Amino acid sequence: MAAEPLPAPPFPAQALPTLGRRSVLGVFTLQLFGCAAQPAVAPPEPDETPPDVHLLEVPGATLELQFAPGLSSSTRALAQSWVRRSAAAVAGYFGRFPVPQVDVLIVPEAGAGVLGGASFGEPEALLRLRVGHATTQAQFSADWVLVHEMIHLAIPRLPRAHNWLHEGLATYLEALTRGRAGLLPADAVWRAWTRQMPLGQPQGNDTGLDHSPSWARTYWGGALFCLLADVRLRQRGTPERGLQQALQGVLAAGGDFRVAWPVTRVLATADAALGQTTLTALYDEMKDRAVQVDLGALWRDLGVAEAGLRDDAPLAAIRRAILSCGPAQRGRTIIAADAHALRTAPRTRLCAALLGPHRRGLDADSPVSRRPGRQPAAPARAGACTRRIQTRRAERAGAGARRRQRHP
Repeated sequence: MAAEPLPAPPFPAQALPTLGRRSVLGVFTLQLFGCAAQPAVAPPEPDETPPDVHLLEVPGATLELQFAPGLSSSTRALAQSWVRRSAAAVAGYFGRFPVPQVDVLIVPEAGAGVLGGASFGEPEALLRLRVGHATTQAQFSADWVLVHEMIHLAIPRLPRAHNWLHEGLATYLEALTRGRAGLLPADAVWRAWTRQMPLGQPQGNDTGLDHSPSWARTYWGGALFCLLADVRLRQRGTPERGLQQALQGVLAAGGDFRVAWPVTRVLATADAALGQTTLTALYDEMKDRAVQVDLGALWRDLGVAEAGLRDDAPLAAIRRAILSCGPAQRGRTIIAADAHALRTAPRTRLCAALLGPHRRGLDADSPVSRRPGRQPAAPARAGACTRRIQTRRAERAGAGARRRQRHP
């Protein structure tokens, strides 16, 4: 497919998110969508050097940060601060980090910048980031890929037709969470949205979000849905309560990336957190029809202008509330029975992190995954790190089984 001109990325960054990883366990991989076993290429001899591992405590979670061999000590120190900063921004939006435990694997590559990322939800949460050897402090500070991948952990896995909601939420919130955390100025977030949101408008023979899997409709069509939902939730309730509180309600009900829900359940649960039906109604409006959004009128009402942000606009209070840097309002705590059910739910599929290129994921492991006419790059291998992750997970699962046998 011929490459087309690439639009500017939404924010200063070096990469875009991904999903897809090759098996190091054998000569077959399992294609989870379709459940067809297919032959896989045998991997090269892996690097046996052990990874550098750090445990990071963030609100509501422990992150096991693992560096595959190849990064300097100074780059590892910068990356550790980057991971803490990104996790704190996500936890600040959701009231806590989306999952209680997650492995974060950093795989070095030639070059500079954050070159790609991936999110995996089963059997346990895992994020994989590809980072250039020469990445600078400024590049880590400007990155939004890691925040995007962390946001995926806060949303249940969805059927293929509804990828636009998963990617749209992550695209919309990647800037919003960083803005709320003070990592981006508010006017920069709104200016970027005025440039990028038009990419999500339906084109040609579009027949609605559920039937238009193009890169623009998946990422920016989904983000546009989220912006409209955020504004309408606040209009119909109070400016202080919008999509943030709705998504906190999904997390509180046990909905995160470790479980699979239908889209209707995600939206109904989010609506119920605010006592509304706004998200469900908006989905019904846009799922099967090409809805052109009057963005010019929306920007005027919100007070977003080329000269800056206007506080005399009709919806200026909503605009300020969306990017408010105040403390996040927590959703209700998951009750013990729900948490136990999540921990003990049967795992019927192989860990996505150990599967090959046949694994269909939310993103493609390439910094051009959101751009038209480009194919994802082949994912990097983590060598011994991947095997060690698998071994540690098996050990933890065995220890948990032994504890349950002693204390049924």
